[in-house]
Amino acid sequence: MTISEAQLKPQTAPEQSGAPRCNVSDFIFEQAKQRPDQAAVIEHASGRKVTYVQLAENIENITAGLKKLGICDGARTVFAIKPGIEFVETVFALFRAGAVPVVVDPGMGVDNMLKCIEEAEPTALVGIPMAHMLSKLKKRAFRTVKQRVTVGRRWLWGGATLDELRKTKADGESAQTTADTTAAILFTSGATGVPKGVVFRHGVFVGQTEMIRDAYDIQPGEIDVPCFALFALFSVAMGVTIVLPEIDFSNPGKASPARVVDAINAHHATMSFGSPAVWKRVGPYLEQTGITLPTVKRILIAGAPVPYSTLAMFKGKLADVGDLHTPYGATESLPFSTISASEILGETRLDTANGKGTCVGKPLQGVQAKVIRFVDAPIESIDDVEEMPVGEVGEIIVNSAVTTQEYFNRPENTKLAKIR
Repeated sequence: MTISEAQLKPQTAPEQSGAPRCNVSDFIFEQAKQRPDQAAVIEHASGRKVTYVQLAENIENITAGLKKLGICDGARTVFAIKPGIEFVETVFALFRAGAVPVVVDPGMGVDNMLKCIEEAEPTALVGIPMAHMLSKLKKRAFRTVKQRVTVGRRWLWGGATLDELRKTKADGESAQTTADTTAAILFTSGATGVPKGVVFRHGVFVGQTEMIRDAYDIQPGEIDVPCFALFALFSVAMGVTIVLPEIDFSNPGKASPARVVDAINAHHATMSFGSPAVWKRVGPYLEQTGITLPTVKRILIAGAPVPYSTLAMFKGKLADVGDLHTPYGATESLPFSTISASEILGETRLDTANGKGTCVGKPLQGVQAKVIRFVDAPIESIDDVEEMPVGEVGEIIVNSAVTTQEYFNRPENTKLAKIR
């Protein structure tokens, strides 16, 4: 069964809206036209896979099912699915329906997670059975939920299942979103304060996909073994096959290095993304076993500072042109800058050791950055900032196509963090 040409045809926003259509799910349909039979998602452990044309068809059917349930057009939806084929097809279907996935990192602990969900006031829950069970046990946090979709076996909580939505007849219609339409709410980890819901618009997701692709020269047809689930979505959008390793994505510090390496080498992966916690385990494993990653051209490491010892362990272990890169940024604006392991080990390491701080590289193309004097109060206008001389310590402010505009329902936090 193949998806129709009508379904693959790019959607356009109504002329009367005054703004061109922008929906991050359109990347998938463009890839389905360009490389229909290329694998989009492979689950390394089970061997299950889906091609781009199959992925696009599944997304269309699920989108139609979501719309029939009213999970569309701005409906905030708790998204609680483990990484896999269902994870990818469902999140892009939510985007295509115009729904707003609410994503909370389970690593922040159950209490904080429930507070975030309650703050988001979701009207729908799309998740695995355990998520639905939690919603019944902790009713206050989920009191606004009206619609449910179970990924897996449905028990006594009612609603639809993802398998049922896949059988919905696609109508070829998608939400008429623009770059300014809210696409998702991603809650910060809370590592630097109270977890806050960052509002992502479709234009930001599109900008991130293009910025990451261009910064690292990522080409369609490459193969990625992502160890961070959300980054996998960018790769699929770029036309890169993702191979999901058999690890607990919510606890990268306990990832089996053997499983990560096996997935990379079995599929001749050209890239991988993960936190330092993953690569601090993979590096020693490579040294102890003598195994190399000869097809890997780039490893992206983000989420925390990367020890020099970890970077050094990969020297001579990748492809001849291979290197490690550490993109820098925050949930509110990512990526902002990047630096390679070659630069760190060869140029900036000694400066850091001598107290000059950690070099995070240069701003990426399209990113405007300034270092300003610290101000512990809202800054109303960019004209009010005092830019620091070169070499002086200050606060970094950035602006780019990937910079978000607000926190969800937190106007005071938005005022403190944003300059208009």
